Amino acid sequence: MMRSLSRVCTGTALALLLAPAVAISGPPPAKAPAAKAPAAKGKGKKGPSGPKNSALSNALNDKGQAIQKCIIDHAMEKGANKVTADVHVTINRTGAVVDQTIEVTGDGGDKTQVKECVEALVKSAKFPSVPTPLATAQQSWTVAAQ
Repeated sequence: MMRSLSRVCTGTALALLLAPAVAISGPPPAKAPAAKAPAAKGKGKKGPSGPKNSALSNALNDKGQAIQKCIIDHAMEKGANKVTADVHVTINRTGAVVDQTIEVTGDGGDKTQVKECVEALVKSAKFPSVPTPLATAQQSWTVAAQ
């Protein structure tokens, strides 16, 4: 794979930058207080709103190399210098994808083909069941030539 990249990007090193998972949560959290106050005694919710489930981010991370390959094949090898794919997925209680938003930004290549390739990969991801009606996972991948 690198041989074909070096032919296309003669003398150019290819840097793969993988951003950490940005958000993994259940339903949108309530607005956080400005400063931490001592815990109130009595009734009320305890702990964060929504599950913090590393298995959700792992399901997206497992597709990371394939998503980077989509970016390389459909954008970098077609002249792009930097392309980012942002993926936001909503999962139901059984782990099925009920909604996905994929945004591809960059300075060249075929962003439509990158998006279609990434959509297919996200649909094939195996997400775990969650204890809430809905949960979200978000991840961003950037591939840049240096």
